[in-house]
Amino acid sequence: RSIPIPYVVVDNNMRNWPCNCVGINNDENVYLALQYFKEHGYKEIAYFSSNDQIENFRERKKAFMEYSKEFGLEVRREFPLTPTLVGAYNDMEHFMEHKVKIPECIFSDNDTIAIGAIKCLRKKGYKIPDDVSVIGFDDIPFAAINFPSLSTIRVPKELIGKKAVDLLFDSIEDSAVRNVKIQIVGSLVIRSSVKKV
Repeated sequence: RSIPIPYVVVDNNMRNWPCNCVGINNDENVYLALQYFKEHGYKEIAYFSSNDQIENFRERKKAFMEYSKEFGLEVRREFPLTPTLVGAYNDMEHFMEHKVKIPECIFSDNDTIAIGAIKCLRKKGYKIPDDVSVIGFDDIPFAAINFPSLSTIRVPKELIGKKAVDLLFDSIEDSAVRNVKIQIVGSLVIRSSVKKV
């Protein structure tokens, strides 16, 4: 509230806050992932959620719950996991010690969580994607070289940066450019972690 000069918030949609921002359209991006699962014959799903509740993760969870219902995907379980490779692996190992049932497909809040959890699942004998299909979010570089390579939502980070700079210059030049909120939709990148039922 006290910043006296024009500014733009990046990677946060700043709901109910009067400022300029450029963020990810989490709603439509989650829709892309769940629509793909539905089109490929899946009927039940689980959720690798982050136990660190930042705004992007809260928006993804809301969209996940809404579109799972819309696509008739039965949500079998949510796995709250630490959003680091080691943390997600350790948390998933804890769940596996209790012999939980793993549904046929899983959506993950981000790639880091997905990759850590997949490593644990593979150690426990699950084959990805033969036993479980997984879609992550962010398309981090390691997603492409992970084994199996991770299907994910790619968010155009360069475009987000460009729009943020453009919006900043616009707000410097014109004081009427206030409370402008831009959301960027990504694309679904299909790799080896999803199979058709």
